Amino acid sequence: MTPLVALLFLAASAWAQAPALTLAAQRDSVGVGDTLEVRVRVDARGRMLTSASAVVALARGVFAPLSEMPFAAGDFLPGQPYDNAAVADGDEWRLSYVAVSGTAAEGGRLAATGQGELARFWVRAVAPANGAILRLEGAG
Repeated sequence: MTPLVALLFLAASAWAQAPALTLAAQRDSVGVGDTLEVRVRVDARGRMLTSASAVVALARGVFAPLSEMPFAAGDFLPGQPYDNAAVADGDEWRLSYVAVSGTAAEGGRLAATGQGELARFWVRAVAPANGAILRLEGAG
C-alpha cells in the first residue's frame, strides 16, 4: 500500500478587500510518486489588473516540481508570463510566477477583472509526509 501525503493549503491575501490569490488542488491527498495539479486562482474584486504574481513554497523533501518552469498560464490575464521559475531554497522549493498583460490594438494595456485561473502547476510527491504544506507566500 502506498503511503499518502496529506496536504494543507495555506493562502495569504496580500490585500485587504483588494485582489486576492488562492490555491486550489484537484484532491486533498496524494500517494508517493503521484502528481498533483494545483491552480492559482485570482479574484480581482472589482479592480482592473494589468499584472499579477504568486510565490508558492513547498517542502523540498516531500514535493518536486515537474519542470524548472513549473507554471502553465491560466485564462485570467492575457499576455506572456514575465517570470516562471522553480528554485531550491534550503529545505523548500520556491515557485514564482508573474503575468503581465499584453498591449491592446489601440496601444493601451489590456486589463483583466473578475475571477479566474492565473496559472497552474504540477508537483510530484517524492516522500510521505502527513500534513505537508503548499504555501502561497507572496501575491501581488
